[in-house]
Amino acid sequence: MMKSYNRPPLFSVVIPTYNRRDLLLRAVRSVIDQSFDDFEVIVVDDCGSDDSESHLQSMGDSRIRYVRLVENAGAAAARNEGVRLAAGLWTCFLDSDDVWLKDRLGKLASFIASHGNSERLVYWSSLYFDRGDEVLQLKPQSHPEPAFRLMTYLLCSDGLMQTSTLALAADVARKHPFDESMKIHDDYSFLLNLERAGYQFAGDTDAQVVWKNDIQGPRVSLNGKMERNEKWLAMYGRWLSPKERSAYEALFLAPKLGPRQFVRSVAMVVKAFARRAIGPRRAALSLMGLLMPRHLYESLARRLLKSGGHS
Repeated sequence: MMKSYNRPPLFSVVIPTYNRRDLLLRAVRSVIDQSFDDFEVIVVDDCGSDDSESHLQSMGDSRIRYVRLVENAGAAAARNEGVRLAAGLWTCFLDSDDVWLKDRLGKLASFIASHGNSERLVYWSSLYFDRGDEVLQLKPQSHPEPAFRLMTYLLCSDGLMQTSTLALAADVARKHPFDESMKIHDDYSFLLNLERAGYQFAGDTDAQVVWKNDIQGPRVSLNGKMERNEKWLAMYGRWLSPKERSAYEALFLAPKLGPRQFVRSVAMVVKAFARRAIGPRRAALSLMGLLMPRHLYESLARRLLKSGGHS
């Protein structure tokens, strides 16, 4: 049910969650503690069973709204429900295992204003990547040039537009929902559909989001099965250039094929590198993942990623 306001808040913060109560509370607290206070928080529970509602109520903040889906439907459906309920002028997203720094919304408001409050732009920013080893890595390493091609940046240039950094006009978010038929690459589908609809992207290099990768447990997004990658590629591959498609195959299909079709998976990586669809660092990481035991690969991959540079 839509909440009634004397005037709409500037921002609606949509947080999907599924059985991540403690992490959710950490995420919500990072919003409640913002130095900028013109917002509402909409938590959409994807039919979890961890009693998140009562713990949110105990925070005693009227800006927090909670809704629970009647069945487990995935991250896209959860975000879409939050977008539908949003009363703010601008909608932004925060994953339940990520956090915002204290000035995130204040700096976002200034960044949007610096672009004339344009509703033809989708706003995003750099972030800090936290692997849980007390080292915060700034990502992405570089922002694209103006008038860039979205999927070339994301797939071929090791780019990143992580969901917890996104913000867009509420009406635009409602008009262009997340694709609920896809159980993988929610972000790619969402951004690609926006680009196809004529929207452009404005990126802020000032990182105010921490992307947490220091935990284990169930996620709202359902992924991991090869069939989901193939379904996504069948639906969205028509809008990828040959170079972008080659990068996608190397980054997402080759690891799933792995030992079962080793020669084919290696060929995908080599082909992508030869076409300059991926850089030498990313090619090396992909081949390492195919050739090495997982624990050794993860150790070496962390060292390579920490060293920075184009991948």
